[in-house]
Amino acid sequence: MRPNYSSLYSNSVPRSWRCLGALCTLGALLLCGVLAIAPLEAQRRSVFDLNKALQQFEQQVRRGVAINFTLTSQGQGQVSPQEGYTWLYGRRFMLSTPEMDVAFDGTTLRIINQKERTYTLMTPTEQDLAVMNPLAYLQQATQHYRITERKSPRGTVVYRFVPKSGTEALSGVKYYEVTFDQQSQAPRRVDLYFDLGEQVSYTIQKLQPKERVTSQSFTFAPQEYKSLEVVDLR
Repeated sequence: MRPNYSSLYSNSVPRSWRCLGALCTLGALLLCGVLAIAPLEAQRRSVFDLNKALQQFEQQVRRGVAINFTLTSQGQGQVSPQEGYTWLYGRRFMLSTPEMDVAFDGTTLRIINQKERTYTLMTPTEQDLAVMNPLAYLQQATQHYRITERKSPRGTVVYRFVPKSGTEALSGVKYYEVTFDQQSQAPRRVDLYFDLGEQVSYTIQKLQPKERVTSQSFTFAPQEYKSLEVVDLR
């Protein structure tokens, strides 16, 4: 019987990292929004073109994009701000934080948890990727969200993504909010609001093209996990 991956993940990492791929969530939301926001585009075309911003980020992800970010959490499981680094390349991604490293090469999902001293490997389902990297799931889920513009601080534009009733959105998340820079149209912040009241925020400190991406960019060298307990769920 296949293990409950969501349980494995929630038990093996801090709760605030339950949506560890939320920078990938950003990519997911932007990619899924391209087909879902036609009514919104006309509302602020003269000030901010959301469709253009979504397409711009989609192109960056397809070519490879590197993101430095700061994670903060409010509510249960609150943690001090943490710095992290990720890069996205289509469906594949690599993410590094002080507590763990995660890689998905398109086939195998690998998690190095330094706190638990474990190295986990598995062949993820689409729902597994919805937990770790919603990009893979939400690319096909444009009809699953209602997108509305929110009141925005000066110089920014904020959109809220709310799962429609009856859809299978990311488990435990009530809605997302994505903040864009009004001038550059680049994403600047992602806020995830959970059913139990927790808020996890990812502030993008730097976003730039990721160069020299190879197949080895989305796996780990043996020396990185040789002292860890291997948990192979493939």
